[in-house]
Amino acid sequence: MELILICTTVLMSRILAGETSISSMSLRLLNTTYLPSTFNTLNEPTSYGLGKDAAEALAFDPTSKVAYVVGATGYLYVITFNALTGEGSVALAKLVTDREKVTDVAVCNNLVAVSYHGRTVRLNGFVEFYSNFDLKTRSLAFLHRERVGVGPESIVFSSGCETLVVANEGCAGWLDSTNFTSFYNPEGSVSVIRNIKRESETVRCDVVTAGFTKFNDRVSFLEQQGLHFVMERDAFGHTYTLSEDLEPAYVVLSPDDRTAYVALQENNAIAVVDVESATVTEIYGLGRKDHSLTNNGFDTLNDKMVRIRAKPTGVYGLYQPQGMAAFLFEDQTYIVTANEGQSKSYSLDDRAMFSEESVGRSFVGSLTASANASLYGSLINGGDLERLAISNATSKIWNGLYGELYTFGGRSFSVYLNKDGRLSMIYESGSLLAEEHAKRYVTWFNGKSSKDRSLAQSFDSQSEEQGIQPEAIHMANVGGERIVFLGNERTSTIFVFSLEHPSTPRLLTTVTNVNEKMASEEAYNRRQLGDVDPEDFVFIPSESSPVSGRSLLIVAGSYSGTVSVYEVNYTCTYGSLGNDCVPSSGLALVMQTGVTAAGLLLTAVTCLVQIAVVL
Repeated sequence: MELILICTTVLMSRILAGETSISSMSLRLLNTTYLPSTFNTLNEPTSYGLGKDAAEALAFDPTSKVAYVVGATGYLYVITFNALTGEGSVALAKLVTDREKVTDVAVCNNLVAVSYHGRTVRLNGFVEFYSNFDLKTRSLAFLHRERVGVGPESIVFSSGCETLVVANEGCAGWLDSTNFTSFYNPEGSVSVIRNIKRESETVRCDVVTAGFTKFNDRVSFLEQQGLHFVMERDAFGHTYTLSEDLEPAYVVLSPDDRTAYVALQENNAIAVVDVESATVTEIYGLGRKDHSLTNNGFDTLNDKMVRIRAKPTGVYGLYQPQGMAAFLFEDQTYIVTANEGQSKSYSLDDRAMFSEESVGRSFVGSLTASANASLYGSLINGGDLERLAISNATSKIWNGLYGELYTFGGRSFSVYLNKDGRLSMIYESGSLLAEEHAKRYVTWFNGKSSKDRSLAQSFDSQSEEQGIQPEAIHMANVGGERIVFLGNERTSTIFVFSLEHPSTPRLLTTVTNVNEKMASEEAYNRRQLGDVDPEDFVFIPSESSPVSGRSLLIVAGSYSGTVSVYEVNYTCTYGSLGNDCVPSSGLALVMQTGVTAAGLLLTAVTCLVQIAVVL
C-alpha cells in the first residue's frame, strides 16, 4: 500500500522557498542538585561552597543511567536520578586527586575516563580509567592510570571506545609560589591513548603524545592565516617558541573517528590531528571578525545602556573558540564553535610576568599615522573603545605602533567546513546572540554573577570584556533534527539552535534557571541560585532517560557547583516520519512517497493533507 501526500500551497511555498522543517522546543526545569565540595571518610558531605568549580564537565552512562561530574574539587561525582521527578542525588564522590583539579570525564561502554593535572606545571598529567558505577554495591573500581602530556584539559572517546584523545593545555605558571623567577612554560600537546582494552580488573592500552614543534618555523605563515602568537617574551625578556605558546583547550572527533580537531583558544586557531598516526597535521588560524560591519556590532561600554553597534574601521575580534562539535552533512565534515575569547596573563602576588590585555585608552599614543581618525576618537573622552579590553600582543608593526585593534572573542558561534585541506567559515552569528539577549534578558544584559552582586546589579558590566561569553557547545539529534545547545558563561543563559542546514542555523528557544535578582552567595545559601556558568551539557533521549519517558538535558553549572535536569519538549509542526521531523531536503517525500502505511506517522498541523490510498 502506498500513500501519496498532496500538501496545500502553504506548505509547498515554504518548502520551495528553502525553509527547513518547522519545529519547536521548550525546556522545563525538573530539578537542581548542589554538589558538596568536601566529604568525610564515610562519603558524607561536610561542606558546600560557591565558586569551587565543582561541576566543570559531565558525562552520562545510558546503561546504568547515572551521570558523572568532575571539577576543581578533585572529586568524581556519581549522580543518580529519581525516575519520577528527575531529582538528582550524589550516590558517590570518588576522590581522584587531592592536589590538582579533575578537568574532564568521558564514558564509553564499560569504561569511565577522567583527566587531571600533574602536581606542578612541569609535570605530566594523567588519565584514569574506572569501571562503570555499580548500582548494587554503589561503587566503581579503579582500573588503570595512563600518563599523558602536561595539563590535560579535554578528553573524548572514539565511537568504538578503543581510542581516547586528550588535549593537553600546557599552561605556564610557577614551580614555586614563593619564587617569582621559577616561572615555567611547558609545551602544549595532544595525547592519543590507543588500543584500549579492558581485561578483567585492568585496562591495557598504549599512548602517543604529539607536540607542535614542527610549526615553530611557520609562525609568519600561520599569523598571516589568522593565528595569534601571544607570549613571545616575558617580563625577564625570555623568548618562547610557538609550541610553548600553544595551549590546546578542547578536543572533538570527526564522525568517522579518524581526525581530531583541537581548539587552541588563546591562539585563535584549530589544530588537526591524524588519530591513527597520532600526529598534528595542520594548524588553521581562524582570522578576524570585522566589527565595522553593521551585523557585527557589539556593546563595548559599561554605561548601563544597551548599545549594540558597529565600530570604526580597524576594530576586529579574535574568535578564540572554547567548546566545539563536529558533524557530517552531505558527506562533508563541519565544525561548530563557541567563540568565547580568552586573554593570556600570568602574575604572582600582583607582580606580572606577562599580560596581553590593555584597555582601549592606553593605545591613544600608539596608533599609526594611517589609522582611521574615528578609531582614535573612539579611544578618548568616553568613546566606545576607551575601556574595552584589547590585545597588546597583535598587529604591532616594527616601530611599536598599532594600525588595527583586536579584542577578545567573537561573542558569537561559527560553523566551518573542512574540505580540500582548508577550514572555511560558512556561518557566523554576528551580533545575533547579543541582540537576542537584549530582547529576552535585558535586565541582566552583559551581566556577571558574583558573590555580593546579582546579575541584574551587574547589568552591562561585561560589555567592556567579552560580553555574554558563549563557551559551551553540545550537539544532539533531537527528533531527527540536528540541535545545538550553546552555553553563555557570564549571563548563565542557554541558547538552543536547529542546525539542520550548516549555513542557516535557526534559534528555537532560550532558557536559564539562574536567579538574576539575588546576590549569588545569598541565593546559593538558600538553594535558589541555579546554574551559574553553564560549562557542559548532555542530551538524553527518552529511550535512555533515567526519568521515565522523558527526553532530558543535563546542565553542569561550574561557578555554582550545580547539576540541573531539564525536560526537553520537542514538536515537529509539519510532517513527522516515525520520530524524525521531515526536512525540506525530502521534497520528494512530501510530493509522493512509497512507504508502507504501518511505517508512516503523518502529523500535519500547518497544512491540509489529502491522502489517496493506492492499492
